[in-house]
Amino acid sequence: MININLLPRSLRKVREPVYWKVLSVAVPLLAFAAVFAFQYAADASARNLRDENARLQNRTVELQEPLRVQRELQQRQAHLRELIDVASSVRDGAVSWTAELSGIIEHLPGTVVAGRPGIDFSSVQMQSVQPSRSEAGRYEGRPVFAETSVSGTVANTEILEHFIRALEQSETHGVDFQSTSLEQSSEADDGTYAYSLTVGSVEVAE
Repeated sequence: MININLLPRSLRKVREPVYWKVLSVAVPLLAFAAVFAFQYAADASARNLRDENARLQNRTVELQEPLRVQRELQQRQAHLRELIDVASSVRDGAVSWTAELSGIIEHLPGTVVAGRPGIDFSSVQMQSVQPSRSEAGRYEGRPVFAETSVSGTVANTEILEHFIRALEQSETHGVDFQSTSLEQSSEADDGTYAYSLTVGSVEVAE
């Protein structure tokens, strides 16, 4: 049987293809799924970042004590290094006073007067000169690293001159003469002289 639709074209029922209905349902679903997937990924990324941040904060708290101990150790190490540097400086600039005093005594004249040494020491004061220095008017301008102030008595001026000349001619010592004066001995009629001078320990050129 043949069906003929006699209605005007504007009133006729139009049958759309089935795939349009499918697309009209599938496209919104796909869009919703895409939005959901993006949102889920963003939430997961944010959650991972929060977890990582919390982990790092906990780790930071855990490291506070070790970091404090490390800072203290570094400060102690720096302090010990300073002490070592000071000790090395002192050791490098140390003066062997025994050797210096022995060197001065070696220049003493061996003169004996009335059974006693012609010259003696009644006072000896030593001091280091660090850094070493030189003065044009002392020790012939040679640099010294130690000075020994000596005072005592001498039987006569010739012995004192001999002692001073020996120091002046020495390669290791210089002398800065200060004073001499005649004093009357309470044990003998002949006079002795009181003297004072400073002996400089001179740096020897290599």
